Amino acid sequence: MAEISTRVLDLLERLVRDGWDFHYFGGKHRPRLLGAVRRWPEHADVVTIWADGPGGASAHRARRETGWDPFEPGIVLWQYRSDPGATLSATLALPPPSDARAPACPFPASPAYRAPAQLRCRPVTIRLGRR
Repeated sequence: MAEISTRVLDLLERLVRDGWDFHYFGGKHRPRLLGAVRRWPEHADVVTIWADGPGGASAHRARRETGWDPFEPGIVLWQYRSDPGATLSATLALPPPSDARAPACPFPASPAYRAPAQLRCRPVTIRLGRR
């Protein structure tokens, strides 16, 4: 992946402390895409950071349903796209799904929020800080 700023590293460390799962797409030694998922009882928050190209980063919150793929959202409750630092900050600022201030109106996700199928074939999943 491209060089990562100190701010982004600090935000990624917060994801680790908060129990997010990390997924590396396109090879674990030189991934093209880093994904992170925080699973709530009925929802999931998902962040995707592109290593190359114009993608930057994106995030969304969706309901967890049977057969649901966090990296191929159909319906979302919230979505955001910007540089990695802004995207991580916006995601971490989201109130929990049970909070009255949390996004609750579903709408179709933009196709730009999907990880390409060819990268999703064999992701490497890492769960840090759990026993």
